[in-house]
Amino acid sequence: MESDGGPDSDDDALELLIDCHCSKSGFSTSEPEVKGRLAQSVEFWENTLEAPPFIIDVIKPGYSLPFREFLPSCFLSNNRSALRNPQFVRDAILELLKRGLVEEHSSPPHCVNPLTGVEGKKLRLVIDLREVNKYLVKPKFHYENLRS
Repeated sequence: MESDGGPDSDDDALELLIDCHCSKSGFSTSEPEVKGRLAQSVEFWENTLEAPPFIIDVIKPGYSLPFREFLPSCFLSNNRSALRNPQFVRDAILELLKRGLVEEHSSPPHCVNPLTGVEGKKLRLVIDLREVNKYLVKPKFHYENLRS
C-alpha cells in the first residue's frame, strides 16, 4: 500500500488513538473491553477511595490533553513498519471500527498522525504522537531518591 500522503489515500482513516494488541494472524477476542469502565465506577473513586478533585475531573469526562498552543493542520504518512504491513494495518482499523473503538469521518481531520506497526511477540498497531507532543504543556516534576 503506497501512500501519496494525500487525504484520499488508504492512510486517511489513521488519526486513531490506539494501541491495539493483535497477533499477526488476527485479533484476540479475549481482550477486555475497557472503554468507559473507569467512568462507570466514579462513585467508588469519590466515596470509597476519596480521590482528589483532579482525579475525579479526569475520570468523569476523560483526560484532556494540556495544549500550550493549537497544533497546525498536518497529514503525516505512516511509518515504515506500518507501510511494510498494510494488510495488518487495514485489518486492525477494520476491527477497531467494528468494535466501536474508533469512528470513521467523511471530512479530513485537522491532523493525521502516523501509525507504526510494533513487532514483538505480537504485532501491535500504535499511533505516533510525537508531532502532537511538541504542542503539549510538559509539567516539571522532581524525581525523589534517597538523597532528596
